[in-house]
Amino acid sequence: MPAVRFGLVVTAVALASACAASRARPVEAPLPPPPLAVPDAPPRELPQPPEPEPGPTEPEAPAPRPRRVRPPSRPVKPPEAAPDAAKTEPAAPTAETPALRSPQDADTGEAAKRISEVLASARKYLAAVRSERLSAEGRTQYATAARFVNQAEGALRARNFLFARYLADKAETLARTLAER
Repeated sequence: MPAVRFGLVVTAVALASACAASRARPVEAPLPPPPLAVPDAPPRELPQPPEPEPGPTEPEAPAPRPRRVRPPSRPVKPPEAAPDAAKTEPAAPTAETPALRSPQDADTGEAAKRISEVLASARKYLAAVRSERLSAEGRTQYATAARFVNQAEGALRARNFLFARYLADKAETLARTLAER
């Protein structure tokens, strides 16, 4: 056992002296790599156009350029009829061009009824919501839903059924979400 202690003491002294004798050596930075050898650009050689074949010496007439048609700067007014000319009766009224409709609103009465039902549902949900209990974000959503209802009513009056249906659906969805909170 004393031999083990002696060995430990000798090892400890040797390590301590090694630490005391060692100095910090500066770290040498590695040398930068040598620059790359970039080859010179190849010489530019343009192909020579082929020489024209000897042929008829008559020069060809250049093709005429198409003319641009410019719209008149002022609208052209038709010549006015003389005031002495006999008055003609107005043309018979033509049938109105039918409005372009999507399949969802082909039957305008039914489409208006469906949209009104969705708007009534949205109003019912909005009436059930107490806006004073909502957070700031909730109040913003409440105001947005109310705005969608008003815009959908305007689109319904303008007979824009597709847009009215879109707005009514958005209003109902927002209002239902607020009512469920």
